Amino acid sequence: MAGKIAAKNKTGGEMGATDAPAAEPEVNEARSSRLPRKRPALKVRHEPPTLDDAIYAAQGLTADIEQQIEFAADLMAMPATDLRPLLLKAVAKPSTSNRVFVPARSGMQRAVVIETTGRPRTRRPSSGAVSIP
Repeated sequence: MAGKIAAKNKTGGEMGATDAPAAEPEVNEARSSRLPRKRPALKVRHEPPTLDDAIYAAQGLTADIEQQIEFAADLMAMPATDLRPLLLKAVAKPSTSNRVFVPARSGMQRAVVIETTGRPRTRRPSSGAVSIP
């Protein structure tokens, strides 16, 4: 008879007072490992545009000098009178840009800009390469 009661306890037919507390900690531990943990707050760094960025953006938007001055002044939150000589100086000198625009499949320019720094790299033929005239 005692064997039948023990078998019922194991199958869940009858639960004794000692069986219930043993099962609870396992369930609580499993739940606590699945609960989302609080993460630290994200730190957002705000970098205002540089003067070169504002001038470049204004030149990309329009060819009119007066509108470029207005755009750059709005981006920099500066008066247009302060930016006028700087923008006119930037227009006067030809830019040897290190920026490469990647054309899209349709031939239009995409928003991808690759800026290179340092000296330009040239490809050298490998020592095992054969040149054909």
